[in-house]
Amino acid sequence: MKRLLVWICFLGKRQLKRPAFVLLLLALPAACGLLFAAQRSEVNTLAVALYCEAPDSMTGAALDSLCEEGGIFRFYRCESEEQVLREVASRKAECGYVFPEGLESKMKEGKATRSIASYSSPSSVASYLAHEVVYAKLFSEYAEHAFVEYIGGNPLFAEVDRAKLTREALAFYRESRESGRAFSFEFERMNADGAKAQDERAESAAVTPVRGFLAVFVLLGGLMGAVDSWKDERKQVYLAASPSFRTWIPLLAIAVPAALTAVSAGISLAVAGLFSGVLREVLLLLAYTGMVTAFCSILADLLRRETLLYACIPVLIMGSLLFSPVFLRLGSFLPVFRVLEKLFLPTAYLNAANGNSAAGLFIGTVSLLAAGAILRWLRQKNG
Repeated sequence: MKRLLVWICFLGKRQLKRPAFVLLLLALPAACGLLFAAQRSEVNTLAVALYCEAPDSMTGAALDSLCEEGGIFRFYRCESEEQVLREVASRKAECGYVFPEGLESKMKEGKATRSIASYSSPSSVASYLAHEVVYAKLFSEYAEHAFVEYIGGNPLFAEVDRAKLTREALAFYRESRESGRAFSFEFERMNADGAKAQDERAESAAVTPVRGFLAVFVLLGGLMGAVDSWKDERKQVYLAASPSFRTWIPLLAIAVPAALTAVSAGISLAVAGLFSGVLREVLLLLAYTGMVTAFCSILADLLRRETLLYACIPVLIMGSLLFSPVFLRLGSFLPVFRVLEKLFLPTAYLNAANGNSAAGLFIGTVSLLAAGAILRWLRQKNG
C-alpha cells in the first residue's frame, strides 16, 4: 500500500509540474462558473420589447400574459415606440412590437391587417419564433373576449345569470384548451433529445454541451497518460519497482491524469449547477475514469508505438465530439449514428448521466478493466 501511494504521488507531481496541464485543470471550473453566471443573469432568454400607448382590455391582457410568461423569450414593456426602436437597435432586445389603439375592435371588424408594428434586426432568427408566440397569445386572449361577448349578447342566455355563466364557461374553455380539446397554439421548450424540458436547470443540462466536453476532456487525460506510460516503459523508468508491481505501474500512469481531469470535471459540473446528486455524480465519474483508464491501457498495450498513440488521439477526440451526444444526438435523425456513437467512451457516460443506461457504463467499465488486467497478466507471464 505504501508503494502504491508513493507511485501515485510521484506520477501526480509529474503531471502537476506541467503548467499547461495545471492551467487547463483550473480553467475548466472557472469557465463553467462564468458560463453558469451568465446563464443565471440572462436566464437563458431572449428579450422582446412591447409597447401600446392605450391598450384595450384584450390587448392589455395579452401584454400582461406575455410579460408573465416563461420560456425562451422575456417580454417587457417600454414607455414609447422610440424606446422599442432603441432597444432593438442596441441589441438589448431581439425584436420589438408596437400595438395600436383599439386593436380588439379592429380584429372584430376584420381590419387588423398590418396593425401591429414589428421591429427586428436583419440578422435575427429568433424573431420569427417570437412572432408566433405573440400572435398565439393574441389569438388566445381574443378568443376568450369573443367568447364572453357572445354569451353576453346572445338572447338564448337572457334568462340566466350571465356573470355566473361567463365564469363557468371560461373555466370550461380554459380547461378544454389546456387538455387539447379546444383549438389553440401551444409552444413548449424541448431539450436536445426531443423530450419536453422539465425545468430551467434540466434544460440547461440537456442543451448545453458542458458535460459532453468534460467527458471528452477526461478521455484526453487518459490518452495523454497512455503516451506517458509508453514513454516511461521505453525509458525503463519503472525498473526501481519490483517485477510483480512493475507490471501495474503503467496503469497508474494512465489512471492518475485521468483521475485529475475527472476531479476537475466534477468541480466544473458542480460550479455549473449540473450536479444531480453528489453520490450519483461521484459514482458516475469514478466508473467513467475506470473505463477510460482501462481503455487507454489496452490501447497502449496493443499499439506499442508512440506515433500510433499520437495518431489515435485526434481520431478519438474528434470522433467523440462528432458522434457522441455532446452537441446533439445524431442517432435521433439517422439510425447509423446510433451504432457509431457507441464506439466512443463519452457516450456511455453521457447516457448514464442523462438517466438512460447507468448499468451500461458500469458493465462497460468492469469489462474493460477485466480485459486490461488479463492483458497485463499475460504480459507479466510472458516476461
